[in-house]
Amino acid sequence: MARPPKLRNPRAIVMHVEAELKEEWDKLRGRMSWGEFFTSWYLRQKEVINAAVKIESLERENEELRKENSELKRLVERLQDELEKWRFRAEACEKNKPKLSSKWSKILLAIPKAVEEGLTWNDLMRKLNILDPREQVQALQRFFITIDENGKIPEVIRPVPGIEELEGIVLYRENGVNVRFAKIVREDTLKAAKSLKVEAQKPTKDGQPVVEVPRAKIEKSLRAWLRQYEQLASNWRTKGQAESFLKSVGNNGLRRLVREYGFDVVAEVVGSNADYRALFGPFLLKLQEKKVEVKADV
Repeated sequence: MARPPKLRNPRAIVMHVEAELKEEWDKLRGRMSWGEFFTSWYLRQKEVINAAVKIESLERENEELRKENSELKRLVERLQDELEKWRFRAEACEKNKPKLSSKWSKILLAIPKAVEEGLTWNDLMRKLNILDPREQVQALQRFFITIDENGKIPEVIRPVPGIEELEGIVLYRENGVNVRFAKIVREDTLKAAKSLKVEAQKPTKDGQPVVEVPRAKIEKSLRAWLRQYEQLASNWRTKGQAESFLKSVGNNGLRRLVREYGFDVVAEVVGSNADYRALFGPFLLKLQEKKVEVKADV
């Protein structure tokens, strides 16, 4: 009579081991079958075997991490070497940078602010209590190149190279005014203003010149529009109306100013204030592209 099966789903395996090991196993298993012996042995040593497998897996992961760590260390060393090179370069540049006295530093810091206020060089000097014309010119030559390659004072006077605070700032001698009365402006604003220039205002039908409207009237309109836009934009309930209002001003209000006073006058006023430039500048350029005509009659 056949023995009843002891395993529900048996599988046969074949393995090769050292003879001495097999002899030891034979002594240990006694009358048990190989299947019973290994099953019993595994169940007793299950946790140890699993732990051994995990240890082997962790050792492999650790080896991979050691390799990655070694690569990261080499990368860090390269970055530290590169950082050290740049640090030396920065220190060298700092040592070679010209030192400014408190007087020159005060002037240097005041120049960008003068752009926003629409000041001339003379205005700025008087504001800083530098009243002697010779001292004013001396200060100007400290920061700007006042003589071109032909030995003449250029219309657009640019700053001495390397002064970061004055990057993009120029002095503009409109109609060849004395250098001390050159206007402090941003070069991009000056270029925009020049690109917006149109023909001089035409005479009226009776031959009389058009009466020039003061710059203050243009600025009054711009200031009122700016204030209303800021009020709308500052309230979340009316924030959506702010952009619609700005488009209306750009497409209608500015168009009216340009037709009445000309691109050059309006552009000069817009360019004198950072807020005006930011809000109204793009609309002026579009109007210029559309070639809005200057009003010919009073």
